[in-house]
Amino acid sequence: MIQTAIKYDAAEFDKLWNSIKPNGGIGPGTLFHQAALAGWVNPRREVAAANASEGTKDILNGRLFAKANHCRLLFMHETGDLLIFSPPEGWVQAPPGTADNAAKDVVAQCLMKAADLTKKDPEGSDAKKLRAHANQSSTLQRIEAMIKLAKSEPGMSVRISDFDADPYVLGVLNGVLDLRKGVLQSITPSTLVSKRANVIFDPEAICPLFDQFLLTVQPDPDVRRLLQQLAGIWLSGMSNLQKLIFFYGLGANGKTTFIELMAWMLGDYSKRIATEMLMHHQRSPQGPSPDIVALKGRRLIYCNEVEEGRRLAEARVKELTGGDTLSGRVPYAKEDITFQPSHNLVMVGNHMPEVRDTSHGMWRRMLKIPFDQIIPDNAQDPGLLDKVKQEGPGILNWALAGLADYHANGLQIPASISAANDAYRADQDIIGEWITDHCSLVAGAATPKEDLYRAYRAWAQTHGHMPLAQSRLTRKLSERGLRQDAGKRNITGLDLNNDGAIAAASIASI
Repeated sequence: MIQTAIKYDAAEFDKLWNSIKPNGGIGPGTLFHQAALAGWVNPRREVAAANASEGTKDILNGRLFAKANHCRLLFMHETGDLLIFSPPEGWVQAPPGTADNAAKDVVAQCLMKAADLTKKDPEGSDAKKLRAHANQSSTLQRIEAMIKLAKSEPGMSVRISDFDADPYVLGVLNGVLDLRKGVLQSITPSTLVSKRANVIFDPEAICPLFDQFLLTVQPDPDVRRLLQQLAGIWLSGMSNLQKLIFFYGLGANGKTTFIELMAWMLGDYSKRIATEMLMHHQRSPQGPSPDIVALKGRRLIYCNEVEEGRRLAEARVKELTGGDTLSGRVPYAKEDITFQPSHNLVMVGNHMPEVRDTSHGMWRRMLKIPFDQIIPDNAQDPGLLDKVKQEGPGILNWALAGLADYHANGLQIPASISAANDAYRADQDIIGEWITDHCSLVAGAATPKEDLYRAYRAWAQTHGHMPLAQSRLTRKLSERGLRQDAGKRNITGLDLNNDGAIAAASIASI
C-alpha cells in the first residue's frame, strides 16, 4: 500500500505538475547544476569511476574532486598554492593539508555510496566495485594523482594575474566596494579578490580628528586637496599617474603619521618595501625578482628614510612607475609571474635622494611634497595614530571624495609644490651648476672638449662630486643642445669663462 502525506491533495498536485513548462523555469538539468555548485556529487559518477579501466580511474577521481570542491577551492597555476573560499573573507590561503583532506572526503563519499548500494542490493556488483575502487583510491599515490588531475579541471585553477585585477574594486571588511559607483557588494566565489582594506564601508562615517590633524600639518588647502586626491588614487589600482611621490620634511611634521595611516587603512593593498630597492647600487640585480612579485595587487608601495647622499636608482624608478607589465619570480615557482602594475610609489624621509638623470622622462615622475610644519614637543601626541585609526571608515570616505575629485578635475598640483620641485631639480642639476660657474653660452663658440673636461673635473673635485667620464659629459652636454662639431673635437655654443679657464689650467698642470 502506498502512503501519502496528510496534506497531499491529488488534484492540487496534478495542477502543479501540469503547470510546469518544459522550456521555462527550473528543469532537472538546472537543479543538478545548482546542486553541484553547492557541493553535491552525482552518485552515477562514483559508480562510473568504479567501473572505469585502471588508466582512467585517476582522471575520474580528479573530476569527482573538482565537482565536490567547485567554488570552494582554487589552485594557483604559477605556484601551486591552494586558496579556499571562506565567507565573509572570500578567497584566503588554505590551511596545510586542505587538499589532502578534500581528496580523502571524495574517497569517504565513495565508501558511503557503496554502503547505500549494498543496503539496496546486497548482492549487486556496483557496490562491490565501488568499495574496491574507494580502497584502491586511498593510497598516497592515488590521492596525489586525484589532486594533481583535479587542478586541470575547469574552474579549479587560476593565474595570479586573475586576482585583484579590477582596479575599481576594493575589498573592505564588510564586502567589496565598487569604486565607480560607490556601491558595496557581497563577496561570492566569482569575486576574485584576495586583499582587504582594514576598514568597513559606511557612507555616513566622518573623520573630524583626522581633518584637524591634516589642517595642522598642511595648512595650505590646495596641498590638502592634492593629498586627498592622491589618497583616492591609492584606493584604486590605477597606475597611470607615473609619479614617485616624496614626502619631505625635517623633524616632527606629520609626514610619517600620514603615510602610516594611509597604509593601515589600505591593509593588504599596501606594502612597505626596503628603501634599498629604490637606491642605486654598483651592481644592479639581474633577472626576475621576488621583490617585484610582492607588488602584485598592491595599490600603495612606500618606504621610509633615505640616508643623506644616497642616489636614486633612476632605471628602477622608471620601471616601477612606468605602467608597463612587470615580471618576477618566487622561489620554486614553475615560471615567471607577469602582471599589470596597480601600485603608486611613495618615499618618506628627511633627506632627498640624489638624481643624476636630468631627462624630462625622469623629472616628470618626481613629485616632492614638503611637510614643513614642525609640531612642538608639548603639542605632540604619541597616541595620535591609534586615535585617528578609530575614524577609519570616515577616512575612507574622505579618500573616496578625493578619487571623485581626481576623476572630475585631474591631478591638481599647487604652484607651491611645482616651485618646490623646480628647486629640487635645479639643485640636482650638477652639470647645469658647473656650466653656470665655469662657462658662458656663446653662439658660434667652439671649445675643445679636453679643455671643458679639465675644467669640469676640477670643479667636481672642489665641490665633492664624482666626475663623470668625458664621454658621458659630452652626452650630457648634447642633451642640452651643446653638440660636437663636425670633427668631434670641440663643443659648439659653449665657452669657458675666466674661472673655467683657470680650473682647466690647474688640471693640466697636474
